[in-house]
Amino acid sequence: MGWDHALQTYYAHVYNGIDAAGHENFALKLGTRFEEITSPHVVVEAVGPYADVPTELDHILDVGRRLPSSTFTDLREDSRIYQNEQRYNDKMSELYRPGGFATQLSHEQVNPILAEHGWTRSEVGLINDGHVETYVRNGHELTIPWGWPDSRHDTEQLLSPITIDGQRYGVSTPEALAKTLAHVRNNPVPVRRDAAAERDTVDENDLMELDTVLREEPPDDDLSTGTGLSY
Repeated sequence: MGWDHALQTYYAHVYNGIDAAGHENFALKLGTRFEEITSPHVVVEAVGPYADVPTELDHILDVGRRLPSSTFTDLREDSRIYQNEQRYNDKMSELYRPGGFATQLSHEQVNPILAEHGWTRSEVGLINDGHVETYVRNGHELTIPWGWPDSRHDTEQLLSPITIDGQRYGVSTPEALAKTLAHVRNNPVPVRRDAAAERDTVDENDLMELDTVLREEPPDDDLSTGTGLSY
């Protein structure tokens, strides 16, 4: 099965042995004409009676269609490609959670790193299959999703990516988390445009007030000594 770039069609071939003349027999042969099949669902359903179809095979075929080089999927049980795709799908199912991808990071590893970088927890909220913790530090905001323990893990797992000031960062090790937090620590929070304008206005008012005071209350110095002030 795969995508034929030349014919611009998905195809599926089900071999049924060799005939007496040495020619290959096909129990199913689809996608032999230009733009014959443009949806991966068609070929996936067609091969269903002949093979054990892996989960989300239509997605795999769709990805293969967009690759610059031709790819195909071999569903025979002894096929290494098929076995690799099965392992990939099993691993993705194991790691994926609604809040992100499960890592091996636990609270026992993460909490000391957060404390070292000065983060303080401010609130906790619920998400599907877990919860999210929000931390703050000097105007920065950090959110970390956690997955509940399950049959494979007896502790909560940090779900990657984490979010800092609206930016998402993928982390899977204590070193990666510490490096990400150190990067944020060394970069100040951007000043909002309205805050900068407010600050500039205050500074300007202060200067105007100072100028008024100087004009109304000349210094006690004898002006003839050349203070640089004249009235």
